[in-house]
Amino acid sequence: MAYTTAAKALYLAGVTSSAVEGTTTAIAQFISWADALIEQKTGKVYSTPSAKTDYFDLSENVYQQDWLREQGRAHYNYNYPEGRDKVVLTYSPVTSITSVMVLYEQSSFDYVTNPAGTEVTSEINSVRGTPVTFDGGTDANALTFVSPYPIHGVNIDLHTNGVSGVLSWVYLDSDGNETAFSNVSESESGADDMTASGKVSWDMPPDWDEYTSGSYTGYYFKAKVNSTVFTTDPAINHIYSVDPVESFISPGTIVWKSNGSLLLRSNWLASGMRNLRVDYKAGATSVPTVVEELSSNLVAQKILENLMGASFDSLTSGSVGEEQWATGEQYMSQLRTLTELRKDEERLWKMLGDDLYVGGM
Repeated sequence: MAYTTAAKALYLAGVTSSAVEGTTTAIAQFISWADALIEQKTGKVYSTPSAKTDYFDLSENVYQQDWLREQGRAHYNYNYPEGRDKVVLTYSPVTSITSVMVLYEQSSFDYVTNPAGTEVTSEINSVRGTPVTFDGGTDANALTFVSPYPIHGVNIDLHTNGVSGVLSWVYLDSDGNETAFSNVSESESGADDMTASGKVSWDMPPDWDEYTSGSYTGYYFKAKVNSTVFTTDPAINHIYSVDPVESFISPGTIVWKSNGSLLLRSNWLASGMRNLRVDYKAGATSVPTVVEELSSNLVAQKILENLMGASFDSLTSGSVGEEQWATGEQYMSQLRTLTELRKDEERLWKMLGDDLYVGGM
């Protein structure tokens, strides 16, 4: 849900849509930029609650200072004597906590086989080993992985990009039944089909549990040819896991507030870098008036900048006999409007007040 509309921004700029280069597409992009800036500077989401993920370093250092949040007051992520860790989530208002996980540093696999059933574990785990060719010329051919922990995806480094093939990513439950991962996404177009290198991510399945096949017990999953075979097979340099989960923190030991404060009432957690992951939802049911006005203001500024950098159809110069004349009236009018909008922008940011996240801009 956008924080403003094209009509409101155009009204504020005092122009019509036909005057803007690119019209609908351009204004839609301006709105996207404005809303992203507001969320970044305030640390709040003013639209329908959406899924967010934050990472934190767990440390025994009692002064993990977080002075940029909490309404501008000095605040510390303090590990309380009882063994508590407190963190502040990036976005608010928080509407729900989906899961809190302690991540493991290991990113390699216990066992990997190619479609022929040949073990290729060392080749897949090795960064500079022999590339593994994935025979994708037959439907349902699969690379099978056994991970020591449940994971949120894989990073794929290809030696040769596959061509034309389509893969599905499936996991095995404790009975060996295959189910497709939900919400599979990719960092680069084609990564999920191994037609490009990149990260493939998925939602953590609630029923993904350890399965035993032969002498290997662990979390099984597959990259499986799905109907469309490869005309050129991908060759893999290296694959490693994304966010392996060492443990899920019990909901009963978590206390959180809508402002993003989250307290873990568990025992001391192991120190590490980026080893606490919090999945949550943040957002609001309606857009505050000041946010709508600020978004409209920012978009109106972009519209005027667009106009001032474009060519104008209106009469700006001419001649009478031997006299030549030119006028900058149109430009000056837009410049005055832009100046007033920027003044008003400062007022609107001040109205948001203590909500501002002032760092890193």
